[in-house]
Amino acid sequence: QSAQATPVTSVPEFIPIPLPASSAATVTPDIVIEIKRGAANVIVRWPQAAAAECASWLQNWLR
Repeated sequence: QSAQATPVTSVPEFIPIPLPASSAATVTPDIVIEIKRGAANVIVRWPQAAAAECASWLQNWLR
């Protein structure tokens, strides 16, 4: 019996997968801060794109 060589096929390391085209206008969720103190409730909605400003505002408010 003779051993037959199995052909080796090369498989690419990266296989691109087609994805559906996304719309240009993507909606990012807002940052929502809800503060309850006694009977008062305050809800602040802040754009996620301005997260640094939100953090600064909250830091100043909590002082």
